Amino acid sequence: MKEWSPKKWIGASSIHLFFWAFTVASLIPFILVFMVSISSEDSILQNGYSLFPSQISFAAYQFLFNDFSEIAKAYGVTILTTLVGTVVSLLITALFAYPLSRPEVYVYLPNRVH
Repeated sequence: MKEWSPKKWIGASSIHLFFWAFTVASLIPFILVFMVSISSEDSILQNGYSLFPSQISFAAYQFLFNDFSEIAKAYGVTILTTLVGTVVSLLITALFAYPLSRPEVYVYLPNRVH
């Protein structure tokens, strides 16, 4: 069985505390975005962004889902950009990698002694 000295316990506890604090700090922006999305526009204009909205409104989600064609177009552009970018980047990488993998291909350097 492992023995825990006070020094080891304090060290392990502080590491755990650091990572829990980091996790909470990393989640706060996502929570803020969600809270702003359910806040009313007037509440945001008067009070600014807040983790605790004074007035709750789902108008942003109603607007979002009433015109789903815009969202579909945006996702289409995103998917197309991702596919084209991946293919082009793979092609360029392969075109550079093939000559580098061949030992008989070398770069001409003017000051190189043959």
